[in-house]
Amino acid sequence: MSYQSEPTFPAQKAPVEPTLLHPRTAQRRLKKLVEDEQHTILTTLPQDTKLSVALDCWTSPFQQAFMAITGYFIDRDWNYREILLGFEPLDGAHSGINLSGMLMDIFRKLDITDRVLAITSDNAPNNTTLVQAVQDSIDSLELPNNPVVVRIPCLAHVIQLSLRELLGSVKVDPQNDTTDRNVSDVQAQAQARSLRASQSEQVIVQTLVKIRGLAVFINASPQRRDDFFRLQTNGAKLAPIQDVRTRWNSTFLMLRRAKRLSKPCDEYCDNIGTQKYKLSKAEWRQVDYLLYITEPFYRFTTVLSKTKEITVHHVFGIYNALFDHFEDSIARLTPKTIPWKKAMLQALNAGMAKLTSYYAKTKEIHGNLYAIGTILAPQHKLHFFSSKAWGTSENDTNWSDQYKETLRQFMAPYAQRHTQAQPLQGEQTPKRHSASTSDLDALLDIRPHIHSDPSTSEHELARYLEKPRRKVDPLEFWKEHEDEFPILSSVARDILSIPATGAGVERLFNSARDVCHYRRGRLSAKTIQDIMMFRCKTQFDIEIEELPDEDMSLDSIQEADEQREAELTTDMPEPISDGEDSEDNDPVGLIEYEFIMESQLPCPSIVPSTRKRQRSELVDSEDESSPHLPLYGDEVGTQRRPGLREVRKRGKPSDDQFVSY
Repeated sequence: MSYQSEPTFPAQKAPVEPTLLHPRTAQRRLKKLVEDEQHTILTTLPQDTKLSVALDCWTSPFQQAFMAITGYFIDRDWNYREILLGFEPLDGAHSGINLSGMLMDIFRKLDITDRVLAITSDNAPNNTTLVQAVQDSIDSLELPNNPVVVRIPCLAHVIQLSLRELLGSVKVDPQNDTTDRNVSDVQAQAQARSLRASQSEQVIVQTLVKIRGLAVFINASPQRRDDFFRLQTNGAKLAPIQDVRTRWNSTFLMLRRAKRLSKPCDEYCDNIGTQKYKLSKAEWRQVDYLLYITEPFYRFTTVLSKTKEITVHHVFGIYNALFDHFEDSIARLTPKTIPWKKAMLQALNAGMAKLTSYYAKTKEIHGNLYAIGTILAPQHKLHFFSSKAWGTSENDTNWSDQYKETLRQFMAPYAQRHTQAQPLQGEQTPKRHSASTSDLDALLDIRPHIHSDPSTSEHELARYLEKPRRKVDPLEFWKEHEDEFPILSSVARDILSIPATGAGVERLFNSARDVCHYRRGRLSAKTIQDIMMFRCKTQFDIEIEELPDEDMSLDSIQEADEQREAELTTDMPEPISDGEDSEDNDPVGLIEYEFIMESQLPCPSIVPSTRKRQRSELVDSEDESSPHLPLYGDEVGTQRRPGLREVRKRGKPSDDQFVSY
């Protein structure tokens, strides 16, 4: 029986044969939809308002390179907007010159060449060249007001560089780009690192080798995973995870998962016979130390990566919080004499030095945009720069006065533009009135207004600073006070739109990996570009597709497991304690002896420290009742930050800093 003779078949046929578009026609129409949507979104950008961009480069699993460019601005209703400006295939070298040419093409296409205020990128050298090349191209156009483009380093990237320096100092940062499949790979890497590590560092390296080795051993076999899952009687069934070099906070999440599963891990090693992976009590204490030291880096990076709110006004606050954490931890570890604790102290100093080097570069940001953003946050204003961390002695720079002057000069072109936009004196501006409004009211309402002199901006700034500080969202504040502070609100609309990180671009790459699934390996770079532009034309953040495990690589499974670990609630890491042990009879020190015996090396004698120790909230003592290190986020002491005074001694801004924006 044929389908045509079956009575139900004709009923299912469409009354009219559908018209299918030619693939090229469909492609053209999709591009037109994207262009129209971009134009619609950019029309919400108020006149004379700036926007900022963030960019980064990415290579697909099939070795196709792309540069993603996202735009950020605050629209007329004071909403923070994010738009994908381009997802450009890259050919040739990824030099700053080549990338700048591509970026300028997008600016010209969207007619925003003179409206870009800042470019946020990571700290790769080619990005510095890129921004300079963009500035040279804009200067060659001889545009009115000589617009200046400022490079903003990605704060999340800076935090991770500091963390990498910290972990690398004790040789525990991961070296593998992908998840290892064999325990021998972990052991080979550990052996190479141990050759370059000091004796005390080797102890910490061996602890991480056990954690990584157990994770690889269990995940290498479905049967082993099932055996491990059976040891977990409550909650979700979790497996150990291995860190990789290419994922932020990967080591922290590995350690946190190991600590969460410490009991099943010990039971598994006892039952299966893998005693070489079992951690001693002393080694678990090392994990506690590493978790406490690295937790703030994880927390700030995670929040910065997830937030879709303005962030530039938080930059100095985040630096201050991380420096406080470094100093508190260093003060606790300084009196310790156990070798591995001294190694961690050196790691803290290395991480702090790296963070300090990037903090010092904030003074090179053209126009001190971080400081202006901080002042324009109603919860901060100038009070932020009055804290003791910013100097209290007579020889210290008065940063409040200096940054106030910076903002005053930055406002000058905005004040001039505001004055030019106002009606001339005596000119009447007709307004609509309701039917109930009397003729006399209408006449009085359109009477000539006397406009203020050029010093209006200074009066406006003074009135803003005199108002009490308010803990409120800055965008809500400026929306409410836009009419009261017209010049300052224009400055705020430009400055607060600057993204402190390139997190939006990173989120975009997460969804791009779903497009570049291995079953779509024949997609051309141009097709991938069109798909990404269309997917993000109205909704910037695309939900990541849930793929079954059989369709995921080992790296994808491990990354998904890291994501699950990040979403799990957990207690704060246990702080470094004053009274956990005696320095001349430290149970944690036993690990040194065990490691040395295994290496057939002579056991070093650990001599108790004889130096006098002051009883202080910030220094260790033998007293078990001494206060613990404050949990991160608690109120800390008012001690002036040592070593940063020189960093904050910034030279007076040069005249060319205050160019019209």
